[in-house]
Amino acid sequence: MGSNEVLVVKFGGAALSTRERVEHAAELVAQEVRRGSKVVAVVSAMGSTTDTLLQLFKDAGDPRFMDEVLSMGERTSARVFSTMLLAKGVKATFLDPSQDDWPILTDSNYGNARITVQESCRRIRQVVGGLLEEFDVVVVPGFVGKDPKGNVTTLGRGGSDSTAFILASALNPRDTILVTSVSGIMSADPRLVKSARRLEELTTEELAALADVGVKFIHKSSLKYIPPSLKVRVISYDSKSLRGGGTLILASTPPLSMEIINSSVSAVMFVGRSLRAVGRAMDVLRSVETDEPRLLGVVSNNREVLAYFSGRLGEEAVQRMHDEFLLGEDAVGLAVRQGLRGIIIRGTDLHETPGVLYRISAPMAKEGINIHGILTLGSYFIVLIPEEHVEKAFRLLEEAFRVEED
Repeated sequence: MGSNEVLVVKFGGAALSTRERVEHAAELVAQEVRRGSKVVAVVSAMGSTTDTLLQLFKDAGDPRFMDEVLSMGERTSARVFSTMLLAKGVKATFLDPSQDDWPILTDSNYGNARITVQESCRRIRQVVGGLLEEFDVVVVPGFVGKDPKGNVTTLGRGGSDSTAFILASALNPRDTILVTSVSGIMSADPRLVKSARRLEELTTEELAALADVGVKFIHKSSLKYIPPSLKVRVISYDSKSLRGGGTLILASTPPLSMEIINSSVSAVMFVGRSLRAVGRAMDVLRSVETDEPRLLGVVSNNREVLAYFSGRLGEEAVQRMHDEFLLGEDAVGLAVRQGLRGIIIRGTDLHETPGVLYRISAPMAKEGINIHGILTLGSYFIVLIPEEHVEKAFRLLEEAFRVEED
């Protein structure tokens, strides 16, 4: 069976919130089976089941017990969806973490378990791949894992997306589709911005940046399980087909990457006495040529602006910025620092990783390396340090962010 015959389709809770929607979702899958495809269907808990369970058992106290309870929403969905498919004449089966060959393995961080990627992918290819030889559809409860002791775990918010992505990572399907309550990913939250429009496509890096400012189309923590070559389509549960439409997400960055900026970095501090001076500094920066030196980022408060440039600033460029800035009201002056280097750290869920700034600063402090500044924008960090320390600092950060082998 070639991978071009397989689809991984995840149905969110809204897509399964009523009998009519469950039946429609099953019909979408049945259509693909009639076209000759094999489908791995990942199902969320129906409607608001998980939130209801959380409310009912919020005082349970035992995290392991809570995971067992919370998993029941998805596990019930898998049974209901499989039964609906069978009623449509589709040869379907479902997986459950109670089975010995359950393939999605995690650590024991109950409530927010992390998938053991390499071992899970191996098990998925063996177990799910084997079932697809016999069945047309394998239904997998999302959000659920099993730890090394055989205990049920849950994957936290966005867990069903994580399930779909790890399955797709292992099976290399023809298509990976998320069936949600929206027609695609919007340019803004339509509840706040009435003119928001559907995006035809975007990268995981762009999606993570949108998620950083509260646009939670897909929970960002799940993006770390998307392999670099994967394409994911987001469509609405009222779509007439699983083919086409919606928004295409293109995997753009690995879960975690680091690199040293090739050129030196220069810092310019614009000092003023009011917001008028800040506005003037921003005007000056907008007038700077975009090729060289290239503006890396800007940090400001209500009186000062600190700008970082990739490349060494020449005397003429500094003179021009100074003179243009001093034309504005309440401008005091500027200071320039040359000879810095930047280390870029990218990670799809760094912004939601507790203590990430400590992991950057602690090893530097221990080794006596001064950090000039850290530019942060969601899951994108630029650490600025003196040029003579960059190689050592890079090794320290590699060690600090090293992910243990699965």
